[in-house]
Amino acid sequence: MSSKRLYRQLELNNRFQKAQEAARKVLGDARQPVYIHEIPHKYQDKYTVVEEAASSFLFCAEYLLTKLSLNGSEDGISNFFQTEMQNEQRLTLRFEHDISFKFVENTTKEKNGKANVTEVQEGGKNDVKTVKKSTHVKACIWDVNSDYRLFAYSGASPETNKLDFYSSNTSDRVVTIASESPESLVRTPVPKEVDITELLKLNKMNPFSINRTADDCHTPRRNEEIEKVLKSAEKLNQAFFNIRRSIFNTLALYEQHQSIAPNDLLESIAADVVIPILPFIEKTDGDGAVFSPQDSLKMCLAFQKSVEKALERVNGLSFDGPKTSVTKVIGIEQCILVLLSLVFEGLYIAFCETVDHIEGQLRAQVVAAIGKHISSSHITEYMEYHNRKIFESAYKPNPFLYEVRRAGYSPEGSISIEYSERSHPVKFESNRGEGGTIYTHSITRLPEPSKSVRF
Repeated sequence: MSSKRLYRQLELNNRFQKAQEAARKVLGDARQPVYIHEIPHKYQDKYTVVEEAASSFLFCAEYLLTKLSLNGSEDGISNFFQTEMQNEQRLTLRFEHDISFKFVENTTKEKNGKANVTEVQEGGKNDVKTVKKSTHVKACIWDVNSDYRLFAYSGASPETNKLDFYSSNTSDRVVTIASESPESLVRTPVPKEVDITELLKLNKMNPFSINRTADDCHTPRRNEEIEKVLKSAEKLNQAFFNIRRSIFNTLALYEQHQSIAPNDLLESIAADVVIPILPFIEKTDGDGAVFSPQDSLKMCLAFQKSVEKALERVNGLSFDGPKTSVTKVIGIEQCILVLLSLVFEGLYIAFCETVDHIEGQLRAQVVAAIGKHISSSHITEYMEYHNRKIFESAYKPNPFLYEVRRAGYSPEGSISIEYSERSHPVKFESNRGEGGTIYTHSITRLPEPSKSVRF
């Protein structure tokens, strides 16, 4: 097992242990949730586990979307979503972040450094001491103004039929050396938006289910319904990541504040949130039993309570100290956005790992039944063996091998395609000693015909 794969497996085991403890705490100590592959179960149970995981993920994702409203209008957001979905309108979540800079004045900035000083003491011994050395350099003072805005809108235009989630303005002053400009330290923010229509539609399925009789339903992972959930989740997760990056990107202006940036603190708070999505099955006297929808609902409600506690912790944060300007750059409102995006990322990872884990177990069972992994090389060997038995020498398929010649001349080389495990290399062999270039067609050029060429 590769180190990367081993690390992911250790992460999955750690998350499973935390979720297992949370499940026993919510559902009762008598419950025994285990990995689905650890005990016997029916094939249809795999579908049920994936369906319950998708249902829990969609429920928690919509709940996080309503918590994005920092002005307390969660019911207004839910009603807005419901009304626009009934009107069959497309819903889009949009985040805007504008930064402006205004020059204030020139000044000087003290730049500290260190210098080694050698002192000669009695007896001829040298004593090296490090002393602080400060210099003054020319600098500029800038007013920095950041506007944050998060809202949802229906239809094609963000200027019509929209609902504001929150807006905020932060301002501060930053000092740069004369040769630098704040614009060079911060990337120009661009609006981030994501279509959340499909995700909300899927959550309205009551209950969420996979059409197991459909022609394109191959496994619990490979079917239309789960593919839609995964695509919608991936888009929203990327949007949340862009929001985090846009917020923390402003900290590039404040190199002196990096030591108290709230990134690590918010990640630790988000890690304490209960994630109710993992490949669970309950150990019983007989075959394993899948958790019921009522159990899944209890886990989702525990998730909501843990999110509320996490938001209370963020609201109680304080960055007061010798470097208090960081609160002007990233305030509590921005920290809440970052926290919710980190929690959603945890949900997304847990859901992906759940469906991938079950798919991996199916694949392992198939490989175990066959006896070994079948690759294209095995199929090639199989066909070559049977071609020798079926066809006479005059009719058996010939390898791809063509001579390269100019009209009226003897062949100067050949082009062949030879099978390889990783690729199909095209080789050109020439009987000419000098170099040159042969054009096999209008877009393929083979240099140095005395060597083999791969492309």
